[in-house]
Amino acid sequence: MSDIFDRYEYLKKLWLDFYGLLKMDEESEKMASALENQLDKKTRWELIQLIDQMNLECERVSLKSFISGFRVAMGIAKEISYEAKFLEKD
Repeated sequence: MSDIFDRYEYLKKLWLDFYGLLKMDEESEKMASALENQLDKKTRWELIQLIDQMNLECERVSLKSFISGFRVAMGIAKEISYEAKFLEKD
């Protein structure tokens, strides 16, 4: 089980390197600030919780997609390696 966890953590680090730290663009910052000024404290808190949950789900989907793409790339690399070895024997 530790091996699977280690591979997952390794792929997660690759994913973080690939995507980097995403920041909100200027327009989104302005919209968030305007919305914040219109909401009461309780509603703001609930909105923040909702956005956090949505961000976590997006991150989970993105990471799964990255891992799937990585697995496809590894499969292609194995096939190419196998074909190269097969052709060398001829």
